[in-house]
Amino acid sequence: MKILVVEDEASIAKGLRINFELEGYDVDLAEDGYRALELHGQSEPPFDLIVLDLMLPEMSGYETCRRLREVDRRVPILALTARTLAEDKAQAFDCGVDQYITKPFALPELLARVRRLLDVRTHELNDGL
Repeated sequence: MKILVVEDEASIAKGLRINFELEGYDVDLAEDGYRALELHGQSEPPFDLIVLDLMLPEMSGYETCRRLREVDRRVPILALTARTLAEDKAQAFDCGVDQYITKPFALPELLARVRRLLDVRTHELNDGL
């Protein structure tokens, strides 16, 4: 399973990569929305999950999510962000995220949510949806 992590804070991105790889996932990193869109367009096979920070340089995570959804309605997107207001969460879900976790986060919860999203994705692919 392939995960794209979109995170501009290098230490967080590195920690996510290490922990996801320990779980057996292949991981690519993007430091901004433009790079995320580029990697998404080039990925073969496609990504099975995108972990997306909403506070990115140049292009916000919200805009990145909107643009990803224009080309891919199926890939699960998990927002991992310091934004905690209900309005931020509503905006993220309106943009197309499937899950929302605030920073700081508990690693076991993040990994459980990732497993759940990937499990749903696997069932959808196997059912030909």
